[in-house]
Amino acid sequence: MRLPSARVEDLRPLLRVSGAEHLETARAYGRGVLVVSAHMGSWEVAAAIWSATIAPVCLFAEELEPREMYEWYRSTRQRLGISVLPLNLSGLRQVVRALRNQEMVVTAIDRDLIGTGPVMEFFSHPTRVPAGPAELALRYGTPILPVAVYRLPDDNFQAQGYPPILAQPSGDHEADVRQINQRLVRHMEETIRAHPDQWHLPHAIFLDS
Repeated sequence: MRLPSARVEDLRPLLRVSGAEHLETARAYGRGVLVVSAHMGSWEVAAAIWSATIAPVCLFAEELEPREMYEWYRSTRQRLGISVLPLNLSGLRQVVRALRNQEMVVTAIDRDLIGTGPVMEFFSHPTRVPAGPAELALRYGTPILPVAVYRLPDDNFQAQGYPPILAQPSGDHEADVRQINQRLVRHMEETIRAHPDQWHLPHAIFLDS
């Protein structure tokens, strides 16, 4: 609720960061960073601060209906320095360009908007997990940085970074994608179990529900 009127300088004192060394490790490879999380807490607060202090940030977003809602969402984030990209070929090209410019690309993978990702076990239920981050990591060597951002009892925010995941192609591309996604799913399960009240995903994602 703060984002429409917030300024980055107002948000910065509200964010506490743990694991910042993992972000620096990922950036040191010089191939951009794929920041991966779930729809949890207030990760856009961290994205706005990172964009102002570390490197430009862009993210994929569903093109909401009505169109006015999507434009409001996009302009609100853009005002904070976050570029919102559509889930289409044009958006993908912009992501590749951003990674080559050593920028950060943020995405949530607890919902597969396109519906083409591999089926994985997530909290013991089958669900499709987007393959995009794994595909980009395998193709361009970009590190994947798992992150969780959640709200604290004092109404501040905690950002937790984890060791980056480096893709190591084995020659079996499908197996490589599944292996990376498996690690990301286990990470999401751990962070959601630790803060279940912070997970906000008002969509049916389990294929057996």
